[in-house]
Amino acid sequence: MSQFLLDEQLAAHDVLEPLRKRLKLRRLKDLRPAEQILDERIPELLRTLKHPTFLTLDHDFWNASWCHPDYAIIYFALTDREQDALPKLLLALSRMSEFGTRRSRMGKVIRLSKSEIRFWQFTSDELHRLDWPQRAKRRRDH
Repeated sequence: MSQFLLDEQLAAHDVLEPLRKRLKLRRLKDLRPAEQILDERIPELLRTLKHPTFLTLDHDFWNASWCHPDYAIIYFALTDREQDALPKLLLALSRMSEFGTRRSRMGKVIRLSKSEIRFWQFTSDELHRLDWPQRAKRRRDH
């Protein structure tokens, strides 16, 4: 099971609880409870874990320079008030072949919004863009 690490600003009620039964989750502050963890130290901490995926609302992580083959970062382009959408977006992403496994996410910095997916990966300088897959719409004959 993949390990997901939640940034400190993510609301436990809106994010942690809806995902707890489906995913292995930890909060960043649980790694070093007595320390203040600055953004610059997060990659170091991620590399101490076995291929984690870091979840954040912090726009500063939406940068290709954060790409590393030993972890993934998912930046949710949501406001604090929209955090309740995060579990649905994460679960939808996990159903896509490009991101559904830990192996397929490693080395990527991913930006999720309600309308699209953008990402960089460790092996390339190219910014990739995907639209969310549309569910098959039922046609009704009247």
